[in-house]
Amino acid sequence: MEERSFVFSTDESPFDVRRPTRVRFWRVEGARYSPTCLRPSFKSGRQSVMVWGGVSARSRPPLYRVKGSMQSDQYEEVLGDLLVYHHGVAEFGSPGGAWLQEDLAACHASKRSKAVKADLNLNFLPWMRQIPDLCPIDNAWGELCRRLRERAVAPTNKEDLKQALCEEREAMPADLFTALAESIPRRVEAVIEAKGCGIKCWSVWGGGGGGGGERGGGGGGSHRGGGEKQTGRRAQVVAAARSIAG
Repeated sequence: MEERSFVFSTDESPFDVRRPTRVRFWRVEGARYSPTCLRPSFKSGRQSVMVWGGVSARSRPPLYRVKGSMQSDQYEEVLGDLLVYHHGVAEFGSPGGAWLQEDLAACHASKRSKAVKADLNLNFLPWMRQIPDLCPIDNAWGELCRRLRERAVAPTNKEDLKQALCEEREAMPADLFTALAESIPRRVEAVIEAKGCGIKCWSVWGGGGGGGGERGGGGGGSHRGGGEKQTGRRAQVVAAARSIAG
């Protein structure tokens, strides 16, 4: 458990403000087309908040609200300003005290971001694109979605949503993050046994399933097809899993 507690899984995720899809009301006869009985239409009613977060058995840094979509300049702020550098020092003893896990999104893999990581002496696990099976934070996002759905009053705007996300994240028990850290060896073994094919994502308490809710995108296990190209990709996935196990 000690080694796994140094894995710090990070990612960005969008969350949507829920909008009621159906409204029931009663009207008097002849008022069907009265303005008071009509709901206006919108070109796009979607309101979403993008946040960056990280989880480990030792820590849970505050959520960082992303302006628009995460770009290299904002990610540089995440890495060097507070959420990784100072939190890493406080919880892991030094910026390089933890092994950070991130996907290969453009903002993570840019030359600018790589230069910042090198300057800060940050350690990152070897990774490749689209292997959510090995990402504990995906299950943390799923749990956050579940908690949002169970709130007595749903957020109605982006500011309320950000506040609700922060409150529910703080309310998540420490045992959940310990369970996520402990699930890493099981995930690795399952991916290797499946020879790089998709597996059922582990729930936050170690079983199957997870994800969903008002999260704006992603979630669930990866799906990889056949063919020579996919065979090569599965071999890369297995290699990534073995490097984590090592």
